[in-house]
Amino acid sequence: MTMEEQHRLHQTKFRNRAELMTFAARHPGALSAFFLTTCKQQSSGGKVSTRNELKNVSTVAWATRHATVTDVRDIKEVLTLCAIMDQINQDTLPTAMDIASQRVLAIQKAKCKGGSWEKAGNVELVVPPGEMQTAAGMQKLTM
Repeated sequence: MTMEEQHRLHQTKFRNRAELMTFAARHPGALSAFFLTTCKQQSSGGKVSTRNELKNVSTVAWATRHATVTDVRDIKEVLTLCAIMDQINQDTLPTAMDIASQRVLAIQKAKCKGGSWEKAGNVELVVPPGEMQTAAGMQKLTM
């Protein structure tokens, strides 16, 4: 995405969802390139001049410092989606699929009878900042 294209997208005001959907269909990847460019600018202040530079953007690092959500579940959702985006961006689709599938299982586990978000967190691959990530065997020692 050139700087001119980025500026034009930044100035675009979608009046409704239909306009957004039409734009996305006509310009696949433009919205994600804009998001990645924004993440890079907010994280390091650097400008993006080539598409290859977008491969090095960490949306998880951006989310950890710049995401504007505060609710624990919202933070978890943003970090999970960013982790998936980073894996796709690095061409590690199997890992992205693992992260996504474990989040789906965690949501189901949290919402089932007798379930909880604490129990659900044990099946997830993304650990929010501030939570300890310990091996399963070590967790059993503390119970």
